[in-house]
Amino acid sequence: MKFTPLPQQQILIDAFLKHKEVAALADPGLGKTASVLSACCRMIQQGRSKGVLIIAPLRVCTLVWPQEVQRWDQFQWMKVADLRTEGGMDSWRNESAHVYIINYEMLISRSYAGKPGKPARKSPGFIEKYLKTPASLPVDTIVWDEISRMRDQSTKSVKQFSTVRSRFLRHFGLTGTPAPNSYLDLFSIFKTLDGGKSLGPVFTAFRDRYFQSDYMGYVWTIRPGAKEEIENRINGITYTLRASDYLHIPPTSFIDIDTPLPPDAKKLYKTLEKQLLIEIKNKTVLAVNAAVLAGKLLQITGGSVYAEDGATQIIHSAKIDALRKLLKQDNNSPILVFSSYIHEKQRILKEIPEAVIFEDSLVEMWNAGKIKLLLADPRSVGHGLNLQSGGYRVCWFGPTYSRELYDQGNARLVRTGQDKPTIVYRLIAPGTIDDAVVEVLRVKGDSQSGLKAALKNLELLRDTGD
Repeated sequence: MKFTPLPQQQILIDAFLKHKEVAALADPGLGKTASVLSACCRMIQQGRSKGVLIIAPLRVCTLVWPQEVQRWDQFQWMKVADLRTEGGMDSWRNESAHVYIINYEMLISRSYAGKPGKPARKSPGFIEKYLKTPASLPVDTIVWDEISRMRDQSTKSVKQFSTVRSRFLRHFGLTGTPAPNSYLDLFSIFKTLDGGKSLGPVFTAFRDRYFQSDYMGYVWTIRPGAKEEIENRINGITYTLRASDYLHIPPTSFIDIDTPLPPDAKKLYKTLEKQLLIEIKNKTVLAVNAAVLAGKLLQITGGSVYAEDGATQIIHSAKIDALRKLLKQDNNSPILVFSSYIHEKQRILKEIPEAVIFEDSLVEMWNAGKIKLLLADPRSVGHGLNLQSGGYRVCWFGPTYSRELYDQGNARLVRTGQDKPTIVYRLIAPGTIDDAVVEVLRVKGDSQSGLKAALKNLELLRDTGD
């Protein structure tokens, strides 16, 4: 099939061809992948680029980039090397491919526990082993798919890459959620792309200039007028494209379904919230700090919780009952369900026969309409996958305080090719941490992290609750 760029794709292609540093902040479904492939393909053919290194989330490496190269006639001549395989590494060493793909986790070194009597060992990451060496590289262009993964300036991948950034001639970043929690997240993203030209080379200087902290230095909020100044500074390399301006996708509706906690469960919830400790069937559930408390409370609203010994304690079935009813609506149309805890998935599988746990091999079956309830972790399927052909209903079994996961999860169905209005359901236990987390998503927030904002909201709920 011949690739014919859509208007928004042509904007991105022209940007990639013109500039050496580009931040493509485009909503999911606008065709970022094909756009950057088209530009890189042309540059390689014209002798302007020797090769491209693509860094992407793991499943995107497997299910998106290789298929996108094979999908379009103009790209099929390019050889793709998967650097997670020995054959791919041979291509890297021999400089025999045009496109090299690797996942974020392989960039940095990893430690492995040693066998009994032997010390732990360390395996060097791709940056240390292959990008820091004096040997020539088979690529001069780097593409960061979901560059939002590089938003934390304290991570090893950000620090290590900064030492080898100059080895690449072109730096392209793709994402639909550049600052899911805070404008603070923009610093490392743009330093990765332009080496600090837009927002400066030092994070603390950037933070102190545009943000102010509370008296404990715990929460940083953006100063008046700073948003506009930051946006002006990054404007030179940034291309922001919104789906609403280009796509004619049916509208999306959002429906919260109240799932009140049963009296016994509500009592356990309140006890844990106040005392940080509860006993369930002679099993202890302990929250040692505020972050652990938030996780435990979210588990309770979902119906089960991990005890101190790792055992799962079932408390109620309110959300599973609601999900069962939801599945029967809309003529039993398929539904994509997001759940963050293993014990939740296990209970759903046990109670709802139609449920199937997501695996890469099931994408085709889902898109063919052969799966009624696809159960997935939003951290696993939140980027890149095209699931819009299989259904138009999404359900969040429990809320997430990550705006990125929320937007990207919904975008698996709300994207080009969806021919029906999408419905996003959220199962909410009213008067609980569920409300606190949902509020974070509503305001998007300039807080330092979604978790901290959720904890603050939880405190406010506790102060005004019964």
